[in-house]
Amino acid sequence: MGWQLLIHAFVARHAHLPLRAILLYPLVYVLFAWIALRAMVLNLWQGGIVWRGTFYPLTELRKNRV
Repeated sequence: MGWQLLIHAFVARHAHLPLRAILLYPLVYVLFAWIALRAMVLNLWQGGIVWRGTFYPLTELRKNRV
């Protein structure tokens, strides 16, 4: 984790961002993991994905037919 913060500090410095922004990166990682986990659970629970009002069943998605 220490290397990641150093890399983010380097990028923030060259992108002219405040260095205090790197303190939010751990929160962003947790938030992204929560979003991915929630999406996975919902898709498995519903048996498919709802995208723009259309339901795509997992069986069809696994067959790569959609």
